Amino acid sequence: MITKRVFYVLLVSLLFCLVSCDPSNVQSVTELSPPSWIFGTWGDPYSILSFKFSTDHVLQTTGSISLDFNQLIYANNLSVSQHFSESEYSFTILQNGSPIGYYQFIKLSSNSISCSISSGGVISGPVTLYKK
Repeated sequence: MITKRVFYVLLVSLLFCLVSCDPSNVQSVTELSPPSWIFGTWGDPYSILSFKFSTDHVLQTTGSISLDFNQLIYANNLSVSQHFSESEYSFTILQNGSPIGYYQFIKLSSNSISCSISSGGVISGPVTLYKK
């Protein structure tokens, strides 16, 4: 039941973004470049999931495994579409124009964000992450 609700929330959010986004804030690029409000390291209270954002990198760490998205994009000849505003940052990783992963971060406060991930048909989140 929760998974269905999360799916519908993500679907509505994605549709809202597609319909109402300012086109100047949507970019198709080969490298991620997050907005400055999200810079730094964000993690869950249990130290299982964290993200580190900088001017030209997004690094995801799950347990002891780290993934640099720009390295992944470059090494596999992928592209990415990203959207950002004062309170949201999202990106879709594309392979030959087809989405293979979607990440959404919503600013809840100056020290917390909501993170939702969709990859391979599996939706995770939202999970609250806190500034480290």
